[in-house]
Amino acid sequence: MSDAPLLCLRNVDIAFGTRKNPLPTVFDASFDI
Repeated sequence: MSDAPLLCLRNVDIAFGTRKNPLPTVFDASFDI
């Protein structure tokens, strides 16, 4: 349950197209819709 906020933030980060990391993480690939 505590991971939900982090996942939401990550999803929003991807939605805005923020590319701070040169390589996408597993979470980025998983939640990239």
